[in-house]
Amino acid sequence: MPIGAKIIRSDFYVDDLLTGADSFQELLTIRDQVTQILSSAGLNLTKWFSNHPDFNISNCKEKLLHNDSDSAKALGIHWVPKNDSFKFHLEDNINDLKATKRNILSVSSRLFDPLGLLCPIITKSKMLLQELWIQKLDWDESIPMRLNTAWENFKLNLLKIDSIQIPRFVHTNSTANIQIHGFSDAAIRAYGCCIYISSSDSNRVCCRPLTAKSKVAPLKTKTLPRLELCAAHLLAKLWI
Repeated sequence: MPIGAKIIRSDFYVDDLLTGADSFQELLTIRDQVTQILSSAGLNLTKWFSNHPDFNISNCKEKLLHNDSDSAKALGIHWVPKNDSFKFHLEDNINDLKATKRNILSVSSRLFDPLGLLCPIITKSKMLLQELWIQKLDWDESIPMRLNTAWENFKLNLLKIDSIQIPRFVHTNSTANIQIHGFSDAAIRAYGCCIYISSSDSNRVCCRPLTAKSKVAPLKTKTLPRLELCAAHLLAKLWI
């Protein structure tokens, strides 16, 4: 079972399997081989999710397929199988939180975004936290009015992240012409980079975001040319 063995070696993260195929028949082959290999070791896969309406794992009750669920978590990211997209959700209500360094750090740390798809929002929180450290405020001390205004604007952006949905699939098929485009830029307060996947075949051309990363500018490095060089270096590391 070479296909199943390859999938097990490359597409598992701890106990989560995230994989896919270019055709429905290939998907069925992956399902059957992976399930058979792991079952022989007493490891039964459960809670299958798929964006293909005809995909079915088996008739066993312990291995249910949840095609009708609104979303599932894939390595901490919400995935909507019906339209095959990633979405974001903030679990707790933040409207009544007092503007203090403790609360701002707590809210910022709740944003789990390993792909960097929320970089514009998270960068704002990093910049705000940097300002709070510069002011040397206590954890529960009220923050200055200028920073409080920035905090209120940040909360408004957070309340809108439920409406963000980003396609998971980044190219058309294995025979498409694939190009990788990387961009980097810097401002005086922060710098960042992003990578897009552009694919084209006989039917269409598609360009979608793959990943991004950003950092707040260090206090001792304020020249724009240096920050632009930092952004280019960040892109090179992200690309690798």
